[in-house]
Amino acid sequence: MRTIRAMSFAAMAAAVCVLAAYSPEPALALNEKEAGNQYHQQLSREYKVTKDARVTELGKKVGEFSGAYDVEYYAIDLGKDDQPNAFQTPYHIYATKSLLKDFDDISLTYILAHEMGHQVGHHLAKQNKKNQTIGIGAALLGAVLGVGSNSLGGYAINIAGGALVNKYSREQEQEADLFGLEVIHDMGIPFAKAADSFRKLGGSSGGSRTLNSLFGSHPLMKDRIDRAESADKWLTMRAADLYKSDKQTIAVVWPYMIEKPLSANTQSLRDGLKAQMSSAGYRHAAPDGKAPIWAKMHRLEELDPDDVGEVASTLGANRLVVLKSVDKKNKAKVAVLSPGASKRSDVEWKDLKPQSLASSILSAAGQ
Repeated sequence: MRTIRAMSFAAMAAAVCVLAAYSPEPALALNEKEAGNQYHQQLSREYKVTKDARVTELGKKVGEFSGAYDVEYYAIDLGKDDQPNAFQTPYHIYATKSLLKDFDDISLTYILAHEMGHQVGHHLAKQNKKNQTIGIGAALLGAVLGVGSNSLGGYAINIAGGALVNKYSREQEQEADLFGLEVIHDMGIPFAKAADSFRKLGGSSGGSRTLNSLFGSHPLMKDRIDRAESADKWLTMRAADLYKSDKQTIAVVWPYMIEKPLSANTQSLRDGLKAQMSSAGYRHAAPDGKAPIWAKMHRLEELDPDDVGEVASTLGANRLVVLKSVDKKNKAKVAVLSPGASKRSDVEWKDLKPQSLASSILSAAGQ
């Protein structure tokens, strides 16, 4: 068991401040906007937080390619504890003074894109829900007691920017890594630049210099470097299909599986759907792997109408079909989107057959 270190009075006071702000709030009712604003206020009291033209410019580019336009970007000076790092709280992304000094624009862009992956994945809210049995206050206090630092800076960063962030699952960290890779792909930046960013942060030996690696939830740095360097072999091979008829083109996007293959059941369903759609007069095709829309395809259901229209136009599709993974009730959500409007239907995964899926898609697509 990890030894609990004594906290300074100032660190405890900072912890109590945050706990007081959140303890009345039920875990399931986390308001991400409100939480992000309160975290930002706490950070601004403890550190020098400023608007930085470079961070803002690069961050907004990341936001444009992500379809996320309501995020604010800041530079933060952690004083004697400052080291190359970036972190995210809801609707706020921060880059440390050391990161801005040591990283060029391309490397910084990937780091910001990774943090955007946490934002658009709603990872803080999901971890908050996961911790509902102990409440957000207990989760925050546990993170503070466990941090390996005796300085106020070490505690405050984990209170304001990482108490729950540091409890992100390994899968969420991988998703953020890969969302960042999708963003730089769409921006025309080589994947090798992402690998370079990881090397700068932690080196190929697997030891990370980042504060949030203290909790051990991040994947080993070597694995992250290897995944980034091989991304050109698998990232744009994500399971997506185009079905074309004389009247319309339907794009079907399968569950996001990182670089892993689809499950046997899902692959069987995918193969069966191809046969059913062929019988209905649709020709199968694959999307252009070079199309700059992979980050937006990652989060189709959350895009505004203009971005849905951009994805549809780039794919040459009239309808966008998003299949989600199975939930605990053994259901899979199927969302059918079209520029300017959307239709959604829920289907039982355990009873779902290729023919019923094809029927649902064609019905929602107006055929």
